[in-house]
Amino acid sequence: LFTRQGKKGTNQDAMVAWENFNGRSDTVFCGVFDGHGPHGHLVARKVRDTLPLKLCDLIYCDYGESPTSNSDGSVLEESLSPYPDAEDKSSTFTAQKEEHLEFFDSMKESFRKAFRVMDKELKLHRNIDSICSGTTAVTLIKQVQWNLLLEWL
Repeated sequence: LFTRQGKKGTNQDAMVAWENFNGRSDTVFCGVFDGHGPHGHLVARKVRDTLPLKLCDLIYCDYGESPTSNSDGSVLEESLSPYPDAEDKSSTFTAQKEEHLEFFDSMKESFRKAFRVMDKELKLHRNIDSICSGTTAVTLIKQVQWNLLLEWL
C-alpha cells in the first residue's frame, strides 16, 4: 500500500488490505479511509485499525459460516461444479440464488451494524474530536468462492 504526502499538511489517508481475513484463505478485506477535519488522520487510523475486527465478529458470529463452505472453511465442491442433469439445474440454481441473496443481505446488515458501532465508539473516544473530524470509508470483503459462483450464475 502506498500513499503520497500532498501539499495540504498532514496526510489524513489510511488504508488496509487484510488477506486471510478472519483466518479464511479465500477472503480479503480492503478498506480506504479518507480523513477530514482537524483530527481526520486520527479518525481514519482508528477506523482502519478497529472496523475490520468488528466486521469479523459480526459476519462470522452473528450469521455463521458462508453457506458454500464446510465448517473448516473449505469450499464445498458441489456448489462450484457444473450440474450434470439439466432438470435439476433450474431448481438448484433458484435455491442457490436465494441462498446468495440471504447471504448478501446478512453481509450488508453486518456492515451497517459495524459502522454504527464504530461511530458510537468514536464519539466516546476522548482523544479524538469526531464532531468536527471524520473519515469517508470505502470497504469490501472479497471471497473467491462467491466470485466463482457469481461468474457461473
